[in-house]
Amino acid sequence: MTINRISFLDSFEHRFQDDSLTAVTLHVEFMNLIKQNWNINDKNEFIEYLKTFSIPEKVDFQRRVINTKKPILGIMTPTLRSIANEIAKGDYISFLNLGIHDYYECEIINGALICKIKELNTLFEYLTAYAENADCWAEIDLIKIPYKEKTAEQIFSYAENCTKSDKTFVRRLGVILLFSFIREDYFARITAILKSLRTETEYYVNMAVAWLTAELVVKLPDLIIPFINLDNMNEFALRKTISKCSDSFRIPKETVDAIKKVALS
Repeated sequence: MTINRISFLDSFEHRFQDDSLTAVTLHVEFMNLIKQNWNINDKNEFIEYLKTFSIPEKVDFQRRVINTKKPILGIMTPTLRSIANEIAKGDYISFLNLGIHDYYECEIINGALICKIKELNTLFEYLTAYAENADCWAEIDLIKIPYKEKTAEQIFSYAENCTKSDKTFVRRLGVILLFSFIREDYFARITAILKSLRTETEYYVNMAVAWLTAELVVKLPDLIIPFINLDNMNEFALRKTISKCSDSFRIPKETVDAIKKVALS
C-alpha cells in the first residue's frame, strides 16, 4: 500500500525549505507505514527509517526544553504526528505491541497512536503503561481525549485516579486530562481534585495545576477566582497560576488584579 505523500507534507511547518520537503518525500518512500500487522521484524527497519528524519543540530536544544533522559533524534513534532497518522491507517495496535521505546520520538508516536484508541478499557490499559514510562512533560501533554457525553464519566474517573498515583507523570496526566472537562457541570469536581493536590511537591505536577487553573480563569473566571488562594493551593502552584494569568493575552488585567487581591490577601 502506498502512502499519500501530500497529506503527509501538508502538516509540516511553513519554515521548511523546498529541499527539506523533497528529502521528506524520499524518506516516505523508504518504508510502508500502513500495515495490517506489524511484527518484530519491522522494528529495526522502523528505527532506521525514523533516523533518516533526524536533525542533529536540534538535539541539544530539544533536550534542554524537554528535559528527558531518553535518547533524542531531533525530529520535528509535525513529522512525528504525520508518521503516526500514517501508521494509524493500518493496524496501529500491533505497532504499539512492538514496544518501541528506543528514542524519545518513538514515545511521541506511541502517545499519538494511543489517543486514537476508541475502546475505553484498551485505551486506559495502553495509556497507563505509557504514562508510567514517561519521563518528561512533552510525552504527557500531547495526550488529548476530547469530551464526549457517552464516555465523559469514565474518562473523568480515570483522570481522577491518575492524580492519586505515586508516579509523577501519571499524576500530571490526570491533571492534563481535566482540560477537556472545563465546564460548569464539572467545576466542583475539578476544584476538589486541585485541592487534593495542595500538598504536591513535584514541579511538573504543580506546573500542570497552575496551567489548568489559569485555563479555568479564561473560561470560568467568576467561579475559579475565589478558589485561588493558599487554602486551596500550595504557594508554588498559586504563584505560577498568577504568573500564567499575568502573561496570558486572554485574561484582562482587571481579572489578574482581582486574582492577586484574593490570592495574596
